[in-house]
This record gives sequence, C-alpha cells and structure tokens, in this order.
Amino acid sequence: MSTKDDDDDYDDEDEFAEEMSTEWNLRKCAAAALDVLAVRFSGDLLSVLLSPLKEKLWSNDWLQRESGILALGAMAEGCIEAIEPHLSTLVPYLINTLSDPKASRSNWTGVDVT
Repeated sequence: MSTKDDDDDYDDEDEFAEEMSTEWNLRKCAAAALDVLAVRFSGDLLSVLLSPLKEKLWSNDWLQRESGILALGAMAEGCIEAIEPHLSTLVPYLINTLSDPKASRSNWTGVDVT
C-alpha cells in the first residue's frame, strides 16, 4: 500500500529526472549560447555585459540576482581572464549569496532542494 510520503518521494524523483534530462530548455539554451559567445569573444563580451550583469547581481529581486549568477557561471570559462580582476568582489559576494534564504530553497541548477 502506498502512503502519501511514498507518493511525494515518487513525485520528487520524477521532477528530478525531468530537470536532469537531456532535453533542452530555455535556461540550458541561454547558458550554452553565453558559453559559446564567451569562448569566442572573451573579454570583449564581458565588457559589453558587465554593466547589466552588475545590475542583475546586486538587484533586490532574487530572480534577477539568480539570473546574474547563472549568466556569470555560463561565461566564466571563456571570460576567465577578464573576470579575474573582479574575483576579489565576486567570491565574497557568491559565498554570501549561499546564505540567502531564497538560495536555500533551490540550487542553481534549478532543482528544488527543500
């Protein structure tokens, strides 16, 4: 006999499997596009996106901050040399963001962890 907790576990497993599937979604497509652009244009891309990225990262709205963090992560490998001078600000910011109550409800892959 199935209990409500068993059903909830099954639903969580289904949601996790769906999130981890190989299907493309808007988030994955946008991250892949930023990654390709960052590899191709490196510091030039960061120069163009630095101002809007800062607006996102320091927004009062969690969804805006999260989108900035995701964009930063997507660009990191291709723009690492251009990002390096900003690490003294970014690393403490990202560590501090981990304690944000909104961040504790979902990880940055989009999988609900509560």
